[in-house]
Amino acid sequence: MKKIIQLLAGIALMSGLLFTSCSKDDEDTTYTQEGEKKLLNEYIAYVQEKGYDVDTTANGVFYITLEQGTGAYPKQGDKLEVAYTGKFIGGVAFDTSGDPATNGYFTFTHKVDRMIPGWEEGMESIKEGGKALLIVPSTMAYGATGNYGIPPYTTLLFEIYLHDVASPEN
Repeated sequence: MKKIIQLLAGIALMSGLLFTSCSKDDEDTTYTQEGEKKLLNEYIAYVQEKGYDVDTTANGVFYITLEQGTGAYPKQGDKLEVAYTGKFIGGVAFDTSGDPATNGYFTFTHKVDRMIPGWEEGMESIKEGGKALLIVPSTMAYGATGNYGIPPYTTLLFEIYLHDVASPEN
């Protein structure tokens, strides 16, 4: 029972992380590199104040391990099955795989199918069965041009559950 309460508390806290607005309105279309840097720094400070450990990959993708998996870390060529939600820092969702309870998984081949660099690099920080929040700066996403309705210089948040890692040998 204690684990269930802890899990529910963690989900509630995570919802707060994804839906908390810092100082920039999601509807603002005048995103700049300086504005993104300020918002990103505010967000990182906010989650650290809430007690989360924020780690960073070699190329500047931030991640928070929400639930440690017990399986393997993904490597190039592995077929991955994930459930995810992509949001802006202010909480507005821009993409989702759907509900895992109804088989809402997204399947792709790691570093073979083309993904944004921050997604590919961040996936390698999650073990199979684990859950993490990736905080992807625009330099590792859509940069100065934006894309697919994502404004320029926009940091992206991905809450990801790595359901399955299947190596090509299996």
